[in-house]
Amino acid sequence: MKSKLSQKEQRQIIDKLRNEYFEYAKKYSPKIFDINPFEERLQYVLKKGFNIDAFLLTEITTLEQVKQTVEQRIERTQNRFINKVDKIIEENNKKIAQYPEYIIHPKASSELQKLLGALNSFTHQDFHIIEHIILSQKDQSIKTKWDAFIEKINFYILERNQRFAPRIEDHILLLNRKNIDHSEIELAEKHFIKDIALFLNDIKDYLILITYNNVLSEYEKIFQSHEISIESSKQYSGKSYKEILIKIIQNLKNIINDFRLQEIRSR
Repeated sequence: MKSKLSQKEQRQIIDKLRNEYFEYAKKYSPKIFDINPFEERLQYVLKKGFNIDAFLLTEITTLEQVKQTVEQRIERTQNRFINKVDKIIEENNKKIAQYPEYIIHPKASSELQKLLGALNSFTHQDFHIIEHIILSQKDQSIKTKWDAFIEKINFYILERNQRFAPRIEDHILLLNRKNIDHSEIELAEKHFIKDIALFLNDIKDYLILITYNNVLSEYEKIFQSHEISIESSKQYSGKSYKEILIKIIQNLKNIINDFRLQEIRSR
């Protein structure tokens, strides 16, 4: 059968097919879009003198069908991945929903303000209880290590004279900068969250060390709520110091796990 395409047109189509094979092999899969079988079929058709137009039409159609099949498979995989990610995000949002939001700025993310809320609650409910137990100890080295945590809690969350803590004030200054873009805010928040994560993991590890390695004296001493004048002290009244520290360690673990901060630790 006489070809309706000129030799120039045939060469152009063949070159286009070759380019598409190379492109799809790079983009999708070199195994699926292996050009060698195409070259073998082309040489066979030319050698046998078969209708080159029909061959090229079949090759164009087949290549397009294979491409569509691969793209559909990728889309299904991506959709499954997106659905999985959405589910993880939804589950994480449910976990942190229980924490109060510590509002600092309209541009601050909900996650950061929830984490600050968790840190603020921990500070007012548990931190001062820990401090009371630590300061009752005779071992001066325990108290010295504790001083570093007091310094950080003051820097990160404790308000003074109706002003935010210094670390929060620094972040607000950044958010108030003119022409600040979203990427800068996102990076600054990551650093802030990292700082809080390091603090929470450090204090948790410290409490585990002194609780389970017989570092503290008077482990079995019973705490009475009148020993410290904060509302949360009532929940620990009648418990031993060791029981209180075990409960507070679990509280810290819950915060760390709920905000996915387990891997952010001091080296």
